[in-house]
Amino acid sequence: MFPRRLFKILMVSFSALASTLLLLVFIGKGLAAPINIVQPPGTAMKNILQGEQVISQTELVFLPLIAKPAVQKALGSVTMLGPTACTGATAGNCYSISVSCPNITNSINATIKVGPSLISTTIGTMLFFSGFYGTFYWDTNSVNTPAIITDVRTAGYQTVQVNWGSGWFLNPGNKAGMDGVACRPATVARWIYDTFHLASQSSPYCAAGHSNGATQVAYMLTHYELGDIIDEAIFESGPNFTLLEHGCIYTASTNNLYLPTSDRGWVDRSFGIFSGGPCEGGDPARKQAWKSDWQAASIASLQSINNYPHTQAAFLFGSLDISATRYQGQEYSNWLALSGTPFYTSTVLPGAGHSVTEIQAGKDWMTTQIINGCVLN
Repeated sequence: MFPRRLFKILMVSFSALASTLLLLVFIGKGLAAPINIVQPPGTAMKNILQGEQVISQTELVFLPLIAKPAVQKALGSVTMLGPTACTGATAGNCYSISVSCPNITNSINATIKVGPSLISTTIGTMLFFSGFYGTFYWDTNSVNTPAIITDVRTAGYQTVQVNWGSGWFLNPGNKAGMDGVACRPATVARWIYDTFHLASQSSPYCAAGHSNGATQVAYMLTHYELGDIIDEAIFESGPNFTLLEHGCIYTASTNNLYLPTSDRGWVDRSFGIFSGGPCEGGDPARKQAWKSDWQAASIASLQSINNYPHTQAAFLFGSLDISATRYQGQEYSNWLALSGTPFYTSTVLPGAGHSVTEIQAGKDWMTTQIINGCVLN
């Protein structure tokens, strides 16, 4: 125990020193100077393949390197509705739930699929969040995801997959924004921790998300302080909404971050606007009027936590993925590298597209990362 603890202390100290030196370099060059992060400095662990396309950005330098607001957003409540039939590609025990959050007028239903450990003991709990609207189980995301679930259960973890009854970000009737509707997945994650993980501090509790599922996991850490209970967070090809300002307003210098029409519509729907919204629309003056709202609702905002002392943050991107979701995710990855988060790794996998687990190397990475990385830090 002593060598491992000493090793972690040294890693954290090194990360903090490197981040400070990096900030001094930026100040010396001027904060507006272009930044091209290929291999982010100031990280305790890193595995970024050189030569892959990585976006250049200056925006994140203007945000605090370590931000922790005094008060985080409030979680909501979950009501267990009872057992229900399971669908998807793997077996498990399924339950229907209803989720309510402060300042959101409508509750939302979801089902969760609990896959018990396939050995005599349970090592820990692994959550999975699917992409797009989140209205399917993670085990149907690719041809290899059922095998990943089985391998993780065989290694001794119980798995819990979240399947939303409707898009988790849909919000008719009030102006919650993406950060506000993210209360839903954050509340479910906390409830699963208390109900199925039994709030155990002696076994790891971890979460993985694909694409817009990675968005759900990111908001848990940045706006809802669940880094206190999540020991590993895996972000595959996301999250989508790191910088909503650049996702909604097109500029040539940040064109890779400009979201497609569908995703811009999702942003509007999170603010309660289901037709003719400012993010999806093209009125420049209206977009400028919404700029501060989008900045505040972003994953990376002045009110976000971007340093997680006890959470392994692991990013996986496909080299063939040129979507805005990938580059928005890369920005969150870069931000954590700059913050000095001690347990951090980011990998670009050659030959993989947006669904990285479609290829064998992506399957192997995900399985290995979960089994080796979902540990107490």
